[in-house]
Amino acid sequence: VVGSSEFAFWGIRGMIGNSLEVVFDLSLWLYLSRTSLDVVAWWGAVFSIAGDFFGMLMFGIAYFIIPQLGSELADGNASVLTLVTPPTIVLIGMLVPTLIGLFLSVFAIWRSSLLPKWAAILWLVGMMLVPIQLLPVQLIASLLWLVAGVGFLLAVWGKSHIPE
Repeated sequence: VVGSSEFAFWGIRGMIGNSLEVVFDLSLWLYLSRTSLDVVAWWGAVFSIAGDFFGMLMFGIAYFIIPQLGSELADGNASVLTLVTPPTIVLIGMLVPTLIGLFLSVFAIWRSSLLPKWAAILWLVGMMLVPIQLLPVQLIASLLWLVAGVGFLLAVWGKSHIPE
């Protein structure tokens, strides 16, 4: 699997997903910035974005470095096996702040009454599925995020009245 196009797809999907998550985190904070939940949304964004930076590192390694290591392994250089697993600190650095930020953000959404609670739950469930690296589970997580994102979009759009 290492060095395969599926592995490279996983890496590029992760980089795109993390980039979109940064946009979402900042957008959520900006949307809630004039409410009493400003600080909670801010810290949710800070923790999530910190986790996203570690995620970008991990997915960048998966996309750019690991395929080359797979080629080396195919050429008989077994010593590269020690380099295949991302460092534990990168995984911890990605998961812990992302989960803290996620729970803070969902709490802010839940308490705000400005955004749909059902979308926050779908977003949370989708994020909790991320560690299960099976393609059908990842597709379900992506669909949950899509539906949640559309729910957030429609809620914001419905509340944005521009005087004529």
